[in-house]
Amino acid sequence: MASIQKYNDRWRAVVRRTGFKVRSDIFGTKREAEKWAREIESAMDSAKYRDPTKDLKDTVRKLLERFRDEVAPARKGGRWDRIRIDYLLRTADFVEQRLDKIAPVHIKAWRDARLKKVTSATVNRDMNLISGIFTHAIKEWGIPLAENPVHLVKRPAGGDRARDRTWTDTEVQAFLAAAKHDPEKRPEHGYEYVSWAVLLALETAMRLGELCRATVADFHAPERYLYLADTKNGDPRKVPLSSKAVEILTWITAGRPSGEQVIPLAPGSLGTYYRERRKLAGLDRDLHFHDIRHTATTLISQKVSNVLELSAITGHRSLQSLKRYHNMRHEHLADRKRTRMN
Repeated sequence: MASIQKYNDRWRAVVRRTGFKVRSDIFGTKREAEKWAREIESAMDSAKYRDPTKDLKDTVRKLLERFRDEVAPARKGGRWDRIRIDYLLRTADFVEQRLDKIAPVHIKAWRDARLKKVTSATVNRDMNLISGIFTHAIKEWGIPLAENPVHLVKRPAGGDRARDRTWTDTEVQAFLAAAKHDPEKRPEHGYEYVSWAVLLALETAMRLGELCRATVADFHAPERYLYLADTKNGDPRKVPLSSKAVEILTWITAGRPSGEQVIPLAPGSLGTYYRERRKLAGLDRDLHFHDIRHTATTLISQKVSNVLELSAITGHRSLQSLKRYHNMRHEHLADRKRTRMN
């Protein structure tokens, strides 16, 4: 039976079992301490217990590989997590450190070297991923790391600055020309859907992955919405459709099976086709597909009365997150003010 005792203003749980090392930990509440002790004892009884101190002898490489193989596949954006982890495994020196030896100085050295090759925003995203892996290891796998080493490393200046890149009309037209977009011809091959995906994203602010998951059956033309059962934040939503969006969807889904994807491409394939046509158009490599979402949200914000309505359309869960995209032009705000005054 585990021992649960008051420890200052917290609770200490101690588990002693013959054949196992003593385990102890401190918790904020008695209930948390009891729950932890039961889980440890249950694992020992079922022969599923693994001494977490042994994990400390593993390298960071093994930790990243375990997260890539066990956790990333079930995450939204897991494909990109795996790509970034594989890159770290190939290039980062700190992955060869043992878990009981990894320190902030190793992360700092990697950060400084990485900043010589990529932007601070990219390094910041990588640090978020690395930090998340260490936190998962501590909280979910019970690996007794003294601390998350990333928490003690300063983030690069400007790494968390909100991205405000938007598409111009000139860039949209250049992309459509490079993609050989023909509004009078229904797309037949996968790559022919790229231009339609761009146009649809501009009308709806949908994410690339959402565009690829929506099916023909999800398009409700009479009610003017597209139903998304699976979104980035896990919440289903109905995307209101403009007249232009209804026109696009009606055209590209006509005569197709209800279970077929509206954009019949995997997200990775759509991304690849997009980058190829962006290059053909001579557009800046910094012009990402996701910037269309910012562009569309900015335009939609000029048509709705408040941020809550905008959130319902775009699917942002928090207003703080939506603030990054709600970037109405100053002249539009001025026009609104003049209208109210008149």
